[in-house]
Amino acid sequence: MYADISGWNDVGWHNPQMLTPNIDLLAHKGVKLESSYVQPTCTPSRNSFLTGMFPFHTELQRAMDASTPTFLPTKYPTIAEKLKQQGYATHMVGKWHLGFCNEKYTPMRRGFDSFLGFYMGSQDYYTHVRAGTLEESVSGSTQFSSFGHNLMNSFFRMHTRGLMHGIDFRFNTTIWRNTEGIYSTHAFADRAIKVIERHDPDVPLFLYLPFSAPHSPLQVPRKYEQLYSHIISDQRKTYSGMLLNILQHIKVKRTEPGDTRVDNNNT
Repeated sequence: MYADISGWNDVGWHNPQMLTPNIDLLAHKGVKLESSYVQPTCTPSRNSFLTGMFPFHTELQRAMDASTPTFLPTKYPTIAEKLKQQGYATHMVGKWHLGFCNEKYTPMRRGFDSFLGFYMGSQDYYTHVRAGTLEESVSGSTQFSSFGHNLMNSFFRMHTRGLMHGIDFRFNTTIWRNTEGIYSTHAFADRAIKVIERHDPDVPLFLYLPFSAPHSPLQVPRKYEQLYSHIISDQRKTYSGMLLNILQHIKVKRTEPGDTRVDNNNT
């Protein structure tokens, strides 16, 4: 599981203002790597996670611009490709952002049996459209969301001006419209649950679940914002709600050693 552009102070065991009980439980029962570092943008980190390579080796040390043909070279196999060779079922749900200028650089050609998600770096969380400006991207979804930060607005405009505008959401290689209007974090969590439920337990499973949240644009169902009413900043309130939403919508119960089941009452 991967949270996109979350910070050191955005988890409950570092910051008591953050309501992240599920990830706190995982951390306290597992291992917290408190002195590890990642890259300042998400593409280099994705590269390293999937290949085990430092990003300067694969020429992905910078942010990926959708207007240029940047990609993860096929000479560097992904962990999905390696595990598939060992008999694993491999599935990806979420944000790719490692190249799409040629089909051979997309998830279904990089070791995954199935893919639900999007190729580029950001999109509207409800319409799944890559828009030219934040104002365009929120049309049709403002009833669900809280916006307002001029700095974020100008940042999104600056980074998307002149780039493609259109839906960026796929199931495998096909444009997928069944999730239009559904908050993408929920769509990803629901798909992950289905993958787990339908999986043959006799086959080893690799599930890569890179959520797009809390990457811009700042959008979240209002009930998650309301849990942070004590926060003054509107954008920080929305951002915090996005992080909370990631692990509130999906919860896995471990009933006995080796038995992992999804608790559907928490989805």
